Amino acid sequence: MTKTRLSLASAPLLPLTVAFFVGILVGPLSFSLWLAGGLAVAGGGLFLSGRNYASIIFAALATGIIVSVLGRPVSAPSEIMGKEVSVAGTVVEMREGEATRNLIVRVDSIDSYRIRSFKLFAVCLNFIPEIYAADHIRFTATLTELDTETDLPLELNYGEYLYNQGVTASAFIPKGSDITALYPATGIRNTLLRIKDGIINRFAMSDLSQASKTFLITVLTGASSYLLPDDREAYSRSGVAHVLALSGLHVAIITMVISLTLFPLTLLRLNKLKGVITVLALWIFALMTGLTPSVTRSVIMATVFLLTLITERRPAPVNSLCFAALCILVAVPLAIYSISFQLSFSAILFILIFADKLNPVSKRNRPWYQIAGWITTTFAAAMGTGVISSVYFHVFPIYFLIVNIPFTIMLPFILGGGILFAVLSVFGCQPHWLTGILDFMCGILSRITGFVSHLPGAYIDNIFVSADRLIVFSVAMCAIAAMLYFPGRKTVTVAVSLTLAAIVYATFIPATVEDTSIYIPRYRRYSVVLIPRRPVIHVYTSALKADIPELTETVRRRYGNYMLSRGIDSISVARVSDEVVSVGKTNLIFSKSIPLTLPDGRNLLILTRGFRPEAIADTTVLPDTVYISPCMNQKIANRTKDSLEAHGCMVVDLKKTKVRI
Repeated sequence: MTKTRLSLASAPLLPLTVAFFVGILVGPLSFSLWLAGGLAVAGGGLFLSGRNYASIIFAALATGIIVSVLGRPVSAPSEIMGKEVSVAGTVVEMREGEATRNLIVRVDSIDSYRIRSFKLFAVCLNFIPEIYAADHIRFTATLTELDTETDLPLELNYGEYLYNQGVTASAFIPKGSDITALYPATGIRNTLLRIKDGIINRFAMSDLSQASKTFLITVLTGASSYLLPDDREAYSRSGVAHVLALSGLHVAIITMVISLTLFPLTLLRLNKLKGVITVLALWIFALMTGLTPSVTRSVIMATVFLLTLITERRPAPVNSLCFAALCILVAVPLAIYSISFQLSFSAILFILIFADKLNPVSKRNRPWYQIAGWITTTFAAAMGTGVISSVYFHVFPIYFLIVNIPFTIMLPFILGGGILFAVLSVFGCQPHWLTGILDFMCGILSRITGFVSHLPGAYIDNIFVSADRLIVFSVAMCAIAAMLYFPGRKTVTVAVSLTLAAIVYATFIPATVEDTSIYIPRYRRYSVVLIPRRPVIHVYTSALKADIPELTETVRRRYGNYMLSRGIDSISVARVSDEVVSVGKTNLIFSKSIPLTLPDGRNLLILTRGFRPEAIADTTVLPDTVYISPCMNQKIANRTKDSLEAHGCMVVDLKKTKVRI
């Protein structure tokens, strides 16, 4: 057996990219700039001593740190925080819910004065006037700093998600507040966003079935908010959720459609012109979809590949992948935290490392080699994305290989037909034969995913992947890769040993930990106390009965990761009023008045709506700590806080402060 040797000469960007990655991850640390300076000095010393490659690695580390620091989102001016101001800016993204519109706005002026642009997240209760992406709007609101803190470990952090998109401030636009759509914003990117909205509207107003509309809008424009939750869950459980996220598969199919359209140029032997037009068309598509990391990665790699064909050079896929990663992270360092970025790059990396090595068929037998290659490519991509999907979504599909067969066969025809439908609709033409074909093919895929997702053992859910398990898995994968590329007794022994050790570790070392804390998270409408006691999390609240279903769903969604990490699988919700909940030696007292007597132990009083601050003067005993419920009127809350502190009592406002006991 001949050994396959790996050489840095075939992928010189790989070590530099890894070093750059590490630098970006270190960037948020408070001492990162000092570290970058030290690395730069050390790199200079290595360069002078003749260790050129080591000095380049140090330079990549330092550059990653500097790029991370410089790439932090622009903050809103501190002097306008907490004040009602007139805001003007361009709508970057808009999502409509049942009761609200959520806007991400790139603000360019405050009170008619130009400022350094920053991004704002606004929740709007008005549905009039109609607003579209790339519209320049004006509204009046009170701005606050974006809240990125969490109340529980591993809590779903929507504030951090927004921050990673460049958002640094938030605002609430109440019903009745005026929003003015001033004019469509100018620029190529804004024009392409309007074209995207136009395509979405044409599909939405067409004669296609509802299932076909949502599927085509999602796979052609990336607007996944149109997809129904049940459909999204079915795709995830059957192992084809990657189809819904614009990625390399979509770019490859669109490249094929463009290539077929430009086939006359091939007949005229104008292949270089064909390549240039294809590259330009792909970048227009990437801009129209918002330059998501997965699409940008695919388009950069496709661009590099097409340029190598034009210049008649040999393609280097690993180098192209590294180059794509560097381009994205230099432009947007926070993209490294994007799920789309992680899934896209891990899938391609695993395909490049494992797909060909796992193929058991010789390249001499071309047809069977291609068929086997499709299977090993799908399997390698599933290996790369499986763990990341388990970390974020806690689900791993079992029948992904079976379901991907019809999707791989039919998706090129569906995307090609969808593109043709969009082009014809611009001219007011929606042929019934094309509508029927698209409905038929989309219906087949919908029925397949629905059937497979309900099969016994179709997926493993409630998966919790801790950091230590992620490290163990990564080490095992590296060992397996080394065994495939450097076959020999030693590497096989090491790979098998590490893989078995990883299996034993995952099987016998508990992934969950016990938590005996008491949490009082920040809610605006009522008080909530969380007491996790495996396998149940007990929720005590002052919420109204009508709010209990919404609160239960909020706890399940917001604290789902935390519950999995603590081995909790159920939620118990109890409404409390003028009651005492004892946890060990700690007494949680829910009341709208201060009790005349207190039980033995540590007493924590949660004052709810209806409390009168005047009653404090008649109080003879005080609890250890008083927590003011978020449902209390703010003026009454302030008076209560001042009076209790004057009596020497510790007071906490639950609107502003999270509590862990």
